[in-house]
Amino acid sequence: MTAWLLLFWVFDALVQAVIGYDLLGYAYPERLHGLFGPHRWKLGHTLAMLSPIVWEYVSRHGAKWQLALAWLGTAAVVLLASNCESWIVFAIATVLLGWAYARWLGFHTVKLLGPIALVAVMAGVGAYQVNPKFA
Repeated sequence: MTAWLLLFWVFDALVQAVIGYDLLGYAYPERLHGLFGPHRWKLGHTLAMLSPIVWEYVSRHGAKWQLALAWLGTAAVVLLASNCESWIVFAIATVLLGWAYARWLGFHTVKLLGPIALVAVMAGVGAYQVNPKFA
């Protein structure tokens, strides 16, 4: 149930990033705020800490491409919604859960975390190029 709530938050924030308004009609002033309201910047921090719940749920109930999509969605929202502290928490969560996931699948950790790091760098560069507020 928690994973579905977090996925809804991600969807709402992505809608807000694309059209400028979230599902409740709030505008996109400086950065994404999600359902927390226009002057409460808690979405990035909260999602950075709780995103492993989404990833774990999707890894158990979905395909690998869905897990990659869930990671990309949460990464985009955290990058657009927050600041350096949230990005660090998100990076630590990605590395730790990626390491655990690699061991569970029997992969060599570097073979899995290498592509994830590459995608993370590409997402950061893309967000820097596309969104002036992120830059």
